[in-house]
This record gives sequence, C-alpha cells and structure tokens, in this order.
Amino acid sequence: MNTKNPNRLPLLLIAAEEDRTIVPSLVRATYGTQRRTPSVTTFKSFLGRLHFPMVEPGWEEIAAYAIQWASEHARYVELSSSQNGID
Repeated sequence: MNTKNPNRLPLLLIAAEEDRTIVPSLVRATYGTQRRTPSVTTFKSFLGRLHFPMVEPGWEEIAAYAIQWASEHARYVELSSSQNGID
C-alpha cells in the first residue's frame, strides 16, 4: 500500500493475541506504518484468540466489532469511491 495515498480507504487491522502465524507484533508494526497515511487506520487486538479467530468460539465478538467499525467508516468509503470513479 502506498502510505502517501490520500485516497486510501479506511483500514482495519485485527490481531489475535495467541496467533503464532501472524504474530500481533507484526500486525502492530503494519499499523505503525499505515497510521501515517491521511486515511483512517485502526488496530484492534483480541485477547486469547488464535490464528483463525473467526472460526473459534466467540467469533461473534470479532464480527460485531468489524461490522461496527465498517459501519462507522462507510460514509468515507462512499465519498472516496465516488471521487476515484469506483462503482
């Protein structure tokens, strides 16, 4: 991703605390780079989760968070898409 792109869409980075495939520190480092963009960038870590948190018991917590986050940023996506000619 181009960190200088002012039209980059909002980015949600989700980490799973117990993930040993994509360790949380890697997700946090990506956040550190991406948060420098003018676009919204959010980092969220879920405690006690493994690599596939969406198929573990309690996945609803993560889904609810992601849906809420996406809903809060949907207006930005609509505006950005129309400015960039994305349908």
